[in-house]
Amino acid sequence: MSCYPSFICVLGRSMANRFRFAVKNSFGITLMETVLALAMFSSAGTAVLLGVRAAHTSSDRVNANAIAENLARNQMEYVFSLDLVSAPGNYASTPPWLMTQG
Repeated sequence: MSCYPSFICVLGRSMANRFRFAVKNSFGITLMETVLALAMFSSAGTAVLLGVRAAHTSSDRVNANAIAENLARNQMEYVFSLDLVSAPGNYASTPPWLMTQG
């Protein structure tokens, strides 16, 4: 396919010559290297921040589970410490230390 002398063809050739000149004399290569390095560092930083976020979320879940386990263990110890009441009686609905004197 031949290129007819038109404005688009002339513009394309001049752009190609500018690019060849820039690559040959390394004009613009520093900018491309800088942009590439910035992209690499930003992707590495993003990966680090995602890891920190995952660790923080995991730590919060472990902490919540530990609190729930301790509450359940304390409640079970309280229930096991109560005296057994035979069939006609009832257990207190609240612990004795929470009952108020009226």
